[in-house]
Amino acid sequence: PITMLWLVLQRMWFAATCTPTLPDAWALLVIVGCAVVALPLGMSSGFLRQPTWPPPESRGEAIKGLFVTFLAPGVLEEIWFRAALLPVREGREALEVFVDISVGLAAFIIYHVNVGHMKAVFRDGRFLMLAALLGFACTAAFVGCGGSLWPPAVLHGLVVWVWLFCMGGLQQFKG
Repeated sequence: PITMLWLVLQRMWFAATCTPTLPDAWALLVIVGCAVVALPLGMSSGFLRQPTWPPPESRGEAIKGLFVTFLAPGVLEEIWFRAALLPVREGREALEVFVDISVGLAAFIIYHVNVGHMKAVFRDGRFLMLAALLGFACTAAFVGCGGSLWPPAVLHGLVVWVWLFCMGGLQQFKG
């Protein structure tokens, strides 16, 4: 148990202190592919609204929201679901890495259904599908940028911010 805890802490430290590399081409393709699937899926299902800028009366809240969504879910979720769970530097077999990625994505989705999320929006199948695509994109950003925490944290925080403040997410969250 102590050895496993030490490994997780080392992974988190490495991810937090690692300078991101330029993204690998495959990672960019995965991220763009996830967006190409998520946006039409979310819009056609009615979960995402046509994007608009926040109205002038809520722009202060939206600017504050950039910082908040970067920290949570951005940094906080990425440090657990990518940095702690995914080996980047440990020279492992492809199957082992695939299993680690699958377990991390499954944990990410289960977390959104259960842990402290009392709002109905977190149990909406459309939300969970979009969260899975975002988790997949963040995994690609993490692995494809050399194991740095920062690219997936920025991606995660920015996507959540756009959903909340530009595509109807606040109304779903409050409703």
